[in-house]
Amino acid sequence: MSRARPTLLLAAVLVALGGATARALPGDPPVTPLSPAPEATVPTAAAGIPVSYACPLYRTQDFGDGNPRLAGETDYAVLMSASPALDAEGRLANPVARVTGASTPQDPNTCRALLGSTAVPAPQLTPGTWYWQVSRLCAGCAPPFETGPVQRFRLVTEARPALALPARRYAGFPVIATVQAGAGVPAGTVVDVERRAAGRWVRAGRGTVAAGRARVTTTLPRGSVRVRARLTVGGQVLTSAERTVAVRSASAPRTAVRAGRWSGGGVTGLRVVGREIRDLRVAVSLLCPTPGLVSAFTTQAATALVPRARIAPDGSFVAVASRSGTATRISGRLVGGTLRDGIAELSQGVCSGTARFTARRR
Repeated sequence: MSRARPTLLLAAVLVALGGATARALPGDPPVTPLSPAPEATVPTAAAGIPVSYACPLYRTQDFGDGNPRLAGETDYAVLMSASPALDAEGRLANPVARVTGASTPQDPNTCRALLGSTAVPAPQLTPGTWYWQVSRLCAGCAPPFETGPVQRFRLVTEARPALALPARRYAGFPVIATVQAGAGVPAGTVVDVERRAAGRWVRAGRGTVAAGRARVTTTLPRGSVRVRARLTVGGQVLTSAERTVAVRSASAPRTAVRAGRWSGGGVTGLRVVGREIRDLRVAVSLLCPTPGLVSAFTTQAATALVPRARIAPDGSFVAVASRSGTATRISGRLVGGTLRDGIAELSQGVCSGTARFTARRR
């Protein structure tokens, strides 16, 4: 009991000095966000989302002796979160960005900041609903922060994906469409290439964004076809400009391709039988992330394999295979006895790699 009493007395003294009396600190200006306004729609910005808030001098501690401890703009902080949930101190519980602004001599009571972070994906580049809040340190308060209201805003991107297709397209033969996703689209975002059919848009191919673009295996029917790319980021649907492309008949004049066995650098297997490629094998070096280890990545030797691939009239081919966590795509063009522009793409679990190759008829 003798040890408990001093502890309880000390706690009571601390509450009397700093808790109840300093919490309100009457006469101080409140924590006030200025812009963006509640429910505002704001464009994404690589440098950060412009915000402003009142940041006058205030008392961070006052014992009533006429000598209050003052604080200023460096003691304010701005938080950004995808959730409005608060922690025990009344601040946003899961901030993805935290910045401190600065005032100007012309307006010393208003601070401005660019709200964002260097995370990948960067929140200031990710469309969707976000929350922001201003807080400031208060040594005499319990908890030791004063907070402003949580305000919601919606980030939208003005970027549009751009769709490109190969110059030659044949009905029923897959091609690789390239979609430049635009700024702020995170890696892994699903991209659909769509075609117009019977008054609605239907999927012609699907891929994912990597390094700002998606390479989408796409198959189209014969004729004049309207196409577009579509993706969704943070609840915002982004579509490319529509294009009308001509798709040739599968029975169009054929480029000659020599049958038999082929070989080349990195190619460990390739046969051409009629207008079909068989047992195509290409060596690929995979890059595997290793978080927590000295090296962030390790390499692994592997083989991209597709059993069969149809050859289009112009000699091009796109072969896709998927099995037991392994996804493979090999593309190129055969002309006579030469294979040009060969690209083998392979992913196995978290590992992935790409290899360029050529080959010739033996």
